[in-house]
Amino acid sequence: GIAGDPLLKEEFLATRRPAANGESLRDFDLKTHLFRNRCSYMIYTPLFQSLPEGFRRRIYQRMGRALAASPADAEFAHLRPDEKARLRAILAETIPGWPGGS
Repeated sequence: GIAGDPLLKEEFLATRRPAANGESLRDFDLKTHLFRNRCSYMIYTPLFQSLPEGFRRRIYQRMGRALAASPADAEFAHLRPDEKARLRAILAETIPGWPGGS
């Protein structure tokens, strides 16, 4: 694992957006990955949210296909069902109007 700086961790996690189950996109793993969840917290940034609506909608649709319980695309087979469910829940609860559902 990686030994993190406690102050950095505290400040970084101060702006996390947890779902009802306590999970967030800013949660560290530091053992097998940098973050617990393989979806960037940068999706919350004003820059991402200010993308043209049609473009942002296409990104969300692609994410929805990647996180579907049974994706048609083999490209997303590396995502485990529990991980996809966790990400769907986080996104549905932390992004207003998330079209992917939970």
